[in-house]
Amino acid sequence: MSQASPYDAVHNPLNGEETVEIKLHDDVEHQEPVVDTTAHEDEYHEEVDLTTRFPEWVYNYLEPVFKIRARKTTIELEFFCGVIQFISCLYVLPVVPEQMARVGYESTGTIIATALTCAVGCIISGFLTNTPFIVAPPTSVSIFLAVSMQQRNLGPNYGNSAVIASGFCLMVIGAIPWIARFVTKVIEVS
Repeated sequence: MSQASPYDAVHNPLNGEETVEIKLHDDVEHQEPVVDTTAHEDEYHEEVDLTTRFPEWVYNYLEPVFKIRARKTTIELEFFCGVIQFISCLYVLPVVPEQMARVGYESTGTIIATALTCAVGCIISGFLTNTPFIVAPPTSVSIFLAVSMQQRNLGPNYGNSAVIASGFCLMVIGAIPWIARFVTKVIEVS
């Protein structure tokens, strides 16, 4: 008989599958969880229908850059997901200018700067990393900046300088691997 497992398989009445429930047994010395990720690997990966309405030349044009077929996706699916992410990101356009208007920033200029920042960040991220990430200013940072500036009676020039300096610092941290490793070790993971 094999060694007792710290896990007991339990039948799930909702979907009929067996699930793993953690139960620590007294007779088991090693009680750290060990998960076998290869046990049901094929069950969760269905074949994707890669039929598309786009002509073959479009795929041939985009494939070297975006590796659409290698990722087992379609142009339609990528476009649909991009639109959904764009819609979910639209909240920053009214929120950031509203926060920054309280410290003297013009709303129209802030909307244009926010939209351009998002567009340029997403395009650079898409081409450099080939991943579908939305790059946008988080509202928490704009609120923190606006409140800090209000408390110190600072105008937009100081805010611009702070944003440029912090952006430069983040760029240096990201560009130099040993600094990035040091910073990630210093920041405590919660």
